[in-house]
Amino acid sequence: MRPSPPHLRRDQDVLACRQAPELLEPLESAADPEARRYRLLLDRQELGFVDYDPIGELSILVKHTEIRPENEGKGYGSELVRRVFEDIRQQGKTVLPICPYALNFIRRHREYVELVRPDMRALI
Repeated sequence: MRPSPPHLRRDQDVLACRQAPELLEPLESAADPEARRYRLLLDRQELGFVDYDPIGELSILVKHTEIRPENEGKGYGSELVRRVFEDIRQQGKTVLPICPYALNFIRRHREYVELVRPDMRALI
């Protein structure tokens, strides 16, 4: 196993997928600020990613969410977006979700509405 690049922040966790409760896998999430990307990893293999851009000092523009085709339908997209939003929350920032997947995630999970920048909440 190769060591992780030092600029990646890691969050070792276990995913209990809501869509497939029998699925229990150790996942890692990594924020890569240089690439402006969050990654979801299993055994150091990328399952998917979220691309973002910082907007000033207080907001994050979530632009795109992608899960590799062979990993779709397993709950990884929801888990990745949840982790991204939790990281944004911990930073005390707001989110501008222009990615359709992230926007619909917030519509389904109302506990994340307060993360949306106030002037954008009408879209939710």
